[in-house]
Amino acid sequence: MTILSAWVLYGLSEGRAVDSLNRMWSKAEKPVIYLTLGAYLLLQFLMLFVPQIGRSVRERPEIISIFISVLLLYLFRFIDRRLPAEASESIRHFDNLMSAVECAFAKQPGAKRVDILGHSTQTFYASISDRLPEAVDLRVLIRNPSSPQFLPHITDKEKIKHEQRQIGNAATMWKDLRERKKIGSQKIYYYDFQPSFYLMILNSKVILLGFLEPCQDRWGFRRGEVFVIDGRNEPTGPLVRDLVAWLTATIKEKCREIE
Repeated sequence: MTILSAWVLYGLSEGRAVDSLNRMWSKAEKPVIYLTLGAYLLLQFLMLFVPQIGRSVRERPEIISIFISVLLLYLFRFIDRRLPAEASESIRHFDNLMSAVECAFAKQPGAKRVDILGHSTQTFYASISDRLPEAVDLRVLIRNPSSPQFLPHITDKEKIKHEQRQIGNAATMWKDLRERKKIGSQKIYYYDFQPSFYLMILNSKVILLGFLEPCQDRWGFRRGEVFVIDGRNEPTGPLVRDLVAWLTATIKEKCREIE
């Protein structure tokens, strides 16, 4: 039995042969593409300058067809392997906020600029207050508890009063954080519209985004899955840029800074 055969049998017995072959091919596929392309170009030059080779190839056109087919196969495989990997790194989803926060900060460690939009933002505070560096510039957008349209879908008035108190507490906690951690700069805003999502933006490059489903629970909304979107890759870059622009316009046109 050859060494290669023994290795393959061992890999199969351990369930690792396919993964090992895939890793080997992923390293070799780009050089193979270039070598095949180089061989094709060399053949074309030989056909041009060596008449005998040119006549032989023209008599057997399937040689060129094979070269082209192999090149296309390699290229399609190369593209097919790269696009899913790039997409998976560009957008990920989680079933809880804490895991999404960890992923977002792993993509932007030591973030210099953090923007947050939420209802009361208390969950955000609990998730990120210990992660923020002292020099960070922080902006927090919170639902205005005094708005005439505050939680209009809630029928229980006591639940509305509870959430108004929670928002007041959240604003106080963010202010205390500024004093405790000596954050570079901090601005807290109230907004008056009914939110349909919550988000956090790190350095205008990575976004944490989740949607709010209205319900009759105490704080008026139910959270679902959370998405982390990396705008440094082309598939999601335009989306991140649009959300950053939306937040900037919202602060300018629809928010009131609180002291």
